[in-house]
Amino acid sequence: MYYNMLNKAIYLLTEYQIFEYPIDKDTIEQIILDSHLKLVTLNSLSSTVCINDVILTPKTQNKAYRENIVHEIGHAHCHCGNSLLKSKIIVDKQEQQAEAFAAYFLMPIYVFEEALKYCSNDYELAEEFGVTVKLVQFMNMAA
Repeated sequence: MYYNMLNKAIYLLTEYQIFEYPIDKDTIEQIILDSHLKLVTLNSLSSTVCINDVILTPKTQNKAYRENIVHEIGHAHCHCGNSLLKSKIIVDKQEQQAEAFAAYFLMPIYVFEEALKYCSNDYELAEEFGVTVKLVQFMNMAA
């Protein structure tokens, strides 16, 4: 379990009084603004990335939009420096931490455990929280 990421996610969920899932995109964008980050949409991108205080995202908002943006918020809140200058081990660790932050924020453990009672598989859980099956599977391993 990634306790630091869990605590940061719980702090934001509490701060913004988030109780409904999937989390509204407007709420996520408000967190970005309040964190003094900028969200820039570009046609030419194929994936989301955070550079300094700017989150760059592709114009198309696919099913992974929420988790990609929240993943980058995790980087912005928890990591510093240029990943190109870091060792692969450090970058991999930071990627896993950002993924954990996204999972804990978009699918809080206490809500996720309740959903397990009425969702019969990972696909239903993904639909319930508005995330990809891949993030649900990550949560199953991280929780």
